[in-house]
Amino acid sequence: MSAHVSIEAGPEGQTLACKRATDDGGGPAVRAEAARLAAIDHPGVVGFVELRETGEGPTLVTHYVGPRTLATIGPVRTERASALVADLASTVADLHALGIVHGALRPEHVLVAGDRVVLCGLAADPKGCVPADDVLGIGLALRGLLDPDLEVRIVVDESGELLGHRGD
Repeated sequence: MSAHVSIEAGPEGQTLACKRATDDGGGPAVRAEAARLAAIDHPGVVGFVELRETGEGPTLVTHYVGPRTLATIGPVRTERASALVADLASTVADLHALGIVHGALRPEHVLVAGDRVVLCGLAADPKGCVPADDVLGIGLALRGLLDPDLEVRIVVDESGELLGHRGD
Protein backbone atom coordinates (compact mmCIF):
# COMPACT_ATOMS: atom_id res chain seq x y z
CA MET A 1 0.00 0.00 0.00
CA SER A 2 1.22 3.48 -0.83
CA ALA A 3 0.43 6.05 1.83
CA HIS A 4 0.82 9.74 2.53
CA VAL A 5 1.43 11.04 6.04
CA SER A 6 0.61 14.64 6.88
CA ILE A 7 1.04 16.51 10.14
CA GLU A 8 -1.64 18.63 11.79
CA ALA A 9 -2.43 20.28 15.09
CA GLY A 10 -4.99 18.55 17.27
CA PRO A 11 -7.83 20.32 19.09
CA GLU A 12 -5.74 20.57 22.28
CA GLY A 13 -2.61 21.78 20.49
CA GLN A 14 -0.92 18.38 20.26
CA THR A 15 0.77 17.38 17.00
CA LEU A 16 -0.85 14.53 15.11
CA ALA A 17 0.24 12.32 12.21
CA CYS A 18 -2.46 11.54 9.65
CA LYS A 19 -1.93 8.58 7.33
CA ARG A 20 -4.10 7.87 4.30
CA ALA A 21 -3.73 5.49 1.40
CA THR A 22 -2.79 7.00 -1.92
CA ASP A 23 -3.77 3.98 -4.01
CA ASP A 24 -7.30 2.80 -4.70
CA GLY A 25 -7.09 -0.45 -2.75
CA GLY A 26 -5.37 0.93 0.35
CA GLY A 27 -8.44 1.88 2.39
CA PRO A 28 -8.93 -1.56 3.96
CA ALA A 29 -5.25 -1.68 4.95
CA VAL A 30 -5.51 1.70 6.69
CA ARG A 31 -8.62 0.53 8.56
CA ALA A 32 -6.95 -2.74 9.57
CA GLU A 33 -3.82 -0.97 10.82
CA ALA A 34 -6.02 1.43 12.79
CA ALA A 35 -7.84 -1.49 14.42
CA ARG A 36 -4.53 -3.10 15.39
CA LEU A 37 -3.13 0.15 16.83
CA ALA A 38 -6.34 0.87 18.75
CA ALA A 39 -5.85 -2.42 20.61
CA ILE A 40 -2.27 -1.62 21.69
CA ASP A 41 -1.34 0.60 24.61
CA HIS A 42 2.46 0.57 24.81
CA PRO A 43 4.97 3.45 25.06
CA GLY A 44 7.04 1.82 22.30
CA VAL A 45 4.15 1.87 19.81
CA VAL A 46 2.74 5.02 18.25
CA GLY A 47 -0.42 6.13 20.06
CA PHE A 48 -3.73 5.68 18.26
CA VAL A 49 -6.01 8.74 18.27
CA GLU A 50 -8.81 7.96 15.82
CA LEU A 51 -9.84 6.65 12.42
CA ARG A 52 -11.48 9.32 10.28
CA GLU A 53 -13.74 8.35 7.41
CA THR A 54 -14.03 10.97 4.68
CA GLY A 55 -15.00 11.05 1.02
CA GLU A 56 -11.32 10.52 0.21
CA GLY A 57 -11.22 7.33 2.29
CA PRO A 58 -10.03 6.46 5.77
CA THR A 59 -7.34 8.41 7.60
CA LEU A 60 -5.44 6.88 10.51
CA VAL A 61 -4.63 9.54 13.12
CA THR A 62 -1.86 8.91 15.66
CA HIS A 63 0.28 10.94 18.01
CA TYR A 64 3.20 12.52 16.17
CA VAL A 65 6.57 11.21 17.33
CA GLY A 66 8.80 13.06 14.88
CA PRO A 67 10.20 12.70 11.39
CA ARG A 68 13.28 10.61 12.20
CA THR A 69 13.35 6.85 11.65
CA LEU A 70 16.02 4.20 11.85
CA ALA A 71 16.12 4.46 8.04
CA THR A 72 17.04 8.15 8.14
CA ILE A 73 19.43 8.58 11.10
CA GLY A 74 22.24 6.15 10.35
CA PRO A 75 24.97 5.35 10.40
CA VAL A 76 25.47 6.00 14.11
CA ARG A 77 28.10 5.10 16.69
CA THR A 78 28.01 1.48 17.81
CA GLU A 79 26.95 2.45 21.35
CA ARG A 80 23.97 4.44 20.08
CA ALA A 81 23.00 1.68 17.65
CA SER A 82 23.02 -0.93 20.40
CA ALA A 83 20.96 1.27 22.74
CA LEU A 84 18.33 1.94 20.07
CA VAL A 85 18.15 -1.71 19.06
CA ALA A 86 17.92 -2.80 22.71
CA ASP A 87 14.92 -0.50 23.14
CA LEU A 88 13.40 -1.85 19.93
CA ALA A 89 13.96 -5.46 21.03
CA SER A 90 12.32 -4.75 24.39
CA THR A 91 9.21 -3.35 22.71
CA VAL A 92 9.03 -6.25 20.27
CA ALA A 93 9.40 -8.74 23.14
CA ASP A 94 6.54 -7.01 25.00
CA LEU A 95 4.33 -7.21 21.90
CA HIS A 96 5.17 -10.86 21.35
CA ALA A 97 4.29 -11.59 24.99
CA LEU A 98 0.86 -10.11 24.22
CA GLY A 99 0.52 -12.29 21.12
CA ILE A 100 1.10 -9.38 18.72
CA VAL A 101 3.44 -9.65 15.73
CA HIS A 102 4.34 -6.35 14.05
CA GLY A 103 4.62 -8.11 10.71
CA ALA A 104 6.32 -5.27 8.80
CA LEU A 105 9.31 -4.41 10.97
CA ARG A 106 11.63 -2.35 8.80
CA PRO A 107 13.83 0.66 9.63
CA GLU A 108 11.28 3.09 8.15
CA HIS A 109 8.67 1.77 10.61
CA VAL A 110 10.80 2.57 13.66
CA LEU A 111 10.56 6.21 14.72
CA VAL A 112 13.39 7.70 16.77
CA ALA A 113 12.53 10.09 19.61
CA GLY A 114 15.74 10.94 21.43
CA ASP A 115 17.03 7.73 22.99
CA ARG A 116 13.74 5.90 22.47
CA VAL A 117 12.22 4.15 19.51
CA VAL A 118 8.52 3.97 18.71
CA LEU A 119 7.00 1.48 16.29
CA CYS A 120 4.57 2.46 13.56
CA GLY A 121 3.52 0.89 10.26
CA LEU A 122 2.12 -2.35 11.65
CA ALA A 123 1.18 -4.87 8.99
CA ALA A 124 -2.51 -4.55 8.18
CA ASP A 125 -2.81 -8.32 7.82
CA PRO A 126 -0.17 -10.14 9.87
CA LYS A 127 -1.48 -13.61 8.90
CA GLY A 128 1.47 -15.80 8.07
CA CYS A 129 3.85 -13.55 10.01
CA VAL A 130 5.65 -15.09 12.96
CA PRO A 131 7.68 -13.54 15.79
CA ALA A 132 10.90 -14.61 14.05
CA ASP A 133 10.01 -12.21 11.21
CA ASP A 134 10.12 -9.32 13.69
CA VAL A 135 13.41 -10.55 15.18
CA LEU A 136 14.92 -10.62 11.69
CA GLY A 137 13.68 -7.06 11.24
CA ILE A 138 15.54 -6.05 14.41
CA GLY A 139 18.75 -7.54 13.02
CA LEU A 140 18.35 -5.75 9.71
CA ALA A 141 17.67 -2.48 11.55
CA LEU A 142 20.90 -2.89 13.50
CA ARG A 143 22.89 -3.60 10.36
CA GLY A 144 21.46 -0.47 8.74
CA LEU A 145 22.49 1.68 11.69
CA LEU A 146 26.14 0.66 11.55
CA ASP A 147 28.69 2.02 9.15
CA PRO A 148 27.74 0.50 5.78
CA ASP A 149 31.43 -0.08 4.99
CA LEU A 150 31.99 -2.06 8.20
CA GLU A 151 32.81 -5.65 7.43
CA VAL A 152 32.37 -8.04 10.30
CA ARG A 153 33.79 -11.53 10.30
CA ILE A 154 32.12 -13.98 12.65
CA VAL A 155 34.33 -16.86 13.82
CA VAL A 156 32.61 -20.08 14.91
CA ASP A 157 33.89 -23.57 15.66
CA GLU A 158 32.66 -26.79 14.04
CA SER A 159 29.67 -26.99 16.39
CA GLY A 160 28.58 -23.46 15.54
CA GLU A 161 29.70 -21.93 18.84
CA LEU A 162 30.75 -18.29 18.57
CA LEU A 163 34.48 -17.94 19.14
CA GLY A 164 34.78 -14.26 18.31
CA HIS A 165 34.36 -11.57 15.73
CA ARG A 166 36.25 -8.61 14.42
CA GLY A 167 35.63 -5.64 12.19
CA ASP A 168 37.94 -5.41 9.17
